[in-house]
Amino acid sequence: MSTSSETAWADYHAAAGSWEAWVDAKLTEQREHLLAVMAEMLAGIQRDFAQTVLEIRAASRPMDGRDGRSLIIRDTYDVNSRYHALDVVACNGASFVARRDSPGPCPGEGWQLVAKQGERGRPGSQGERGEPGEPGKDAPILQKWLVDRSARTATPVYSNGLFGPALDLTELFENTP
Repeated sequence: MSTSSETAWADYHAAAGSWEAWVDAKLTEQREHLLAVMAEMLAGIQRDFAQTVLEIRAASRPMDGRDGRSLIIRDTYDVNSRYHALDVVACNGASFVARRDSPGPCPGEGWQLVAKQGERGRPGSQGERGEPGEPGKDAPILQKWLVDRSARTATPVYSNGLFGPALDLTELFENTP
């Protein structure tokens, strides 16, 4: 043990702490310190990686116009999504195209308005009356009722052979005061 560790242990012991508790406290301190260092290293790696991806994309674009890049339709703008140059999104009744990678919030400086929903126009004049239509089919006619006494229902039968919905007649057969 170094002198500073011996002094720290002596101070801890003087405050009525046990050796095990002191060791646990020191291990916890070391673990928290290591986790903080690792988190900072990971954040730096992520920043470097993101920058490298952007640099690779920029370097891979031919500048003579033959890169063959097209607009990419991406659906409705989502603040949690990542966007790149030429991504197209819908936002607030309009469509926008990203001017660059990581264009920021839409609408904004990183986005170009492409099309916007216009206001409703005035109603036009009444058109001419159209030709009369051809006669329609006659509505089916109720032919009879099928009564099921045990189920207490009556079902209509129409002239086209189809059945209507069964009517529940239970209340008609119950004793009422």
